[in-house]
Amino acid sequence: QETNFPDGDSTVLTVQTGRPAQFTLGLRIPGWLRESAEIRINGTRQSLDARPGTFATLSRTWQSGDRVEMQLPQSFRDQPIDESHPNTVARLRGPVLYARLETAAQPYFVPFYKILNETYTLYHDREQA
Repeated sequence: QETNFPDGDSTVLTVQTGRPAQFTLGLRIPGWLRESAEIRINGTRQSLDARPGTFATLSRTWQSGDRVEMQLPQSFRDQPIDESHPNTVARLRGPVLYARLETAAQPYFVPFYKILNETYTLYHDREQA
């Protein structure tokens, strides 16, 4: 597998077999996607059900070196902390929680896993986004 996920939107699986092999490959399509995933085999786009929250299945005779490319378009979304506070939200992109940095002259958002020794906020008012 080759990927820069979650920073990027794509991942590539390369099949390695000693000889051609018939099997089904199941790919999980994350529920946080806002649109269908795009899946290609050896550069050819596949027409299949790749809706968020499902598994896409690819059944065929695989050759060594076959490449499965999957594009998972990530977009920013604000998720309320609960029903009682719909305007207090966390900012996410794909599966990654973003933090609002408060140390800059103009606050900005960065992936939470990249924060080291900075002052940050995970929840904010929807209007501050």
